[in-house]
Amino acid sequence: MIVLSLTPASAAPAVTIRGVIGLDTEGVAGLTDGGDWGAVASIGGRGAFTRLSDTDVAVDAVVAGGGTNVTVGDSADHGCNGTWLTPTAPADKVCIYIANADNAVDIRGVSISPGPRGTKYGFKIVWSHAVDGEDSFVDAVWAYTRPAT
Repeated sequence: MIVLSLTPASAAPAVTIRGVIGLDTEGVAGLTDGGDWGAVASIGGRGAFTRLSDTDVAVDAVVAGGGTNVTVGDSADHGCNGTWLTPTAPADKVCIYIANADNAVDIRGVSISPGPRGTKYGFKIVWSHAVDGEDSFVDAVWAYTRPAT
C-alpha cells in the first residue's frame, strides 16, 4: 500500500525590501529652474509585483535631518507611515524617507520610465537646487512591499 499526502500550495508571504538612495552635488549657477538632479535605485530579486509608475513612488514629507531650502513635491498621503529609521510601504508601492537634505526643492519620487509605463526593477528620486554655488544633497532610505501571492 502506498500512502500519499498532499499539502496545498501556500501563498508566498508579503516581503518588504529596503535600501538607500541619494546624491550629493554642487548647485551649479546658470541652470534652468535650479538644475535637475536625480538618483536611481534598483529593487533586487524579482523586482516589484507590477510596473512602477510615477504614482507608485512617493517621498514622505518629513525631513528628519532638517536642512534649509528643502521641500517635498509629492508629499500627499500615499500610505507611507514609516520613518527613515523604520521604513515601511503599502503593498506594491515605494516609500522614500529623507534622512537628511539641504538645498533641495521639489523632491519627488518617479518611475525610471516617464509616465504610466514604468518598470518592475527600480525607481528614481529627483529635485532641483534653490541656491547656486552651494551643496545640494538628499540622503534617504526606501521601502517597497511585494504583496503576498
